[in-house]
Amino acid sequence: MKKTQVNFWLELSMFLCGSLLAVTGLIQRYVLPAGQGRRGAGAETLLGWTRHDFGDLHFYVATVLVVLLAVHIVLHWSWIKCRFRELRPGPEQDGECGRT
Repeated sequence: MKKTQVNFWLELSMFLCGSLLAVTGLIQRYVLPAGQGRRGAGAETLLGWTRHDFGDLHFYVATVLVVLLAVHIVLHWSWIKCRFRELRPGPEQDGECGRT
């Protein structure tokens, strides 16, 4: 698979995880707020899921997002090094970061 395809799928996955995190966070905060009882003990539900079920999903999606972000950083590490190298004062290092 080409690098651009890998980047596309990786970044799409990160976007979807971030969107799902936002949705589950909003559900926990505003739709199924705390103080509604324990899991299964008369607690309100949304689509058959309690606040705690959405909390579990929120945690697992966040874990996947952190892993995807780590992969993203690894794949772009040379670019990151070049950007930091540009910030440091010192002799120019032409050619190392794609500049000629």
